[in-house]
Amino acid sequence: VRNVSQLLAKTEKRTIANYMVARMVIPALSLLSEDWRSLTNGYRKALFGQSKEKPQWKKCISHLSSYMMVPLSSYYVRNYFKEESKKAADDMVSYVLKEFL
Repeated sequence: VRNVSQLLAKTEKRTIANYMVARMVIPALSLLSEDWRSLTNGYRKALFGQSKEKPQWKKCISHLSSYMMVPLSSYYVRNYFKEESKKAADDMVSYVLKEFL
């Protein structure tokens, strides 16, 4: 933590701001049109050694599972879990909570 604090103190505020914006914007480019996505090809190749991007559908699934895990899991449990499986899971969670609390 001390090294990070020292680095931030020595670094120009403009550089820090540019870094923060880049960390937020660059991942979002993969969700935009082909024109925007093509801008990231050189960056991705230099940074990760990847010359080809994932198919758009794979990126969509990845984002969906990352950002929507709780609602997707809830939907799945409500619609596809058998009642006895729900009861077993509830019991297991209760036992774990009882042990830790």
